[in-house]
Amino acid sequence: MTTPAPTTAPTTTPHPTAGTRERVQYLVIGLVIGALWIAHRNEPLWEHAARTLLVLVAVPLLAAPVLAWWRKRHGSADTRRVSLVRFVAAKALLVGVALGVDVLLSMWLPGLADFLVAGGLFAAIAVLGPLYHHLLVTDHPRC
Repeated sequence: MTTPAPTTAPTTTPHPTAGTRERVQYLVIGLVIGALWIAHRNEPLWEHAARTLLVLVAVPLLAAPVLAWWRKRHGSADTRRVSLVRFVAAKALLVGVALGVDVLLSMWLPGLADFLVAGGLFAAIAVLGPLYHHLLVTDHPRC
């Protein structure tokens, strides 16, 4: 009789999922961005996009030194940092898609387009943010 060849289990490691803290952060950020989109719905679309992109990029970048100080003060061993290039690219893509969808929906649903885009921004940030969080975080601070 022959013995079957030993099988090896796949050695792929799953991507780490975002923790509860990150999920709550993405939920709050999604609510704020959706609310900002609705609050400024009567302004020109380019102002909409510029403001949203500014909030999505500037606020976390300005908060980074405070978070680093907080982690250092409380002895956190977490060395992961957000990749600036990936972060800005993801935010620009999100705002670009929101702009395009807003323009298209405004043709067919003029009074409802901004509300639908705001809901889409909220859903994209709150749901997809935690799923793709691992792609924005790196162990190499200069990436």
